[in-house]
Amino acid sequence: MKIYFFDCVTGVYQGEGFEDETMAGTIDGATTVAPPPYGRGEIPVYQCRSRTWTVTTLPQKTKPHPTPD
Repeated sequence: MKIYFFDCVTGVYQGEGFEDETMAGTIDGATTVAPPPYGRGEIPVYQCRSRTWTVTTLPQKTKPHPTPD
């Protein structure tokens, strides 16, 4: 059975793998619910209470401004 891993504290998606069906529900930080499609600059986040995924936009990196001498 395919399972999807997430960080137990933040819910951030960490990848996927396969596990025996009898063990799939006993692994912390794993679910059988597939994350939704996401694009560049986005990351799925698992909501443990509702057992659903949301997609969060990652903060944009900004270039530091040069400091005057």
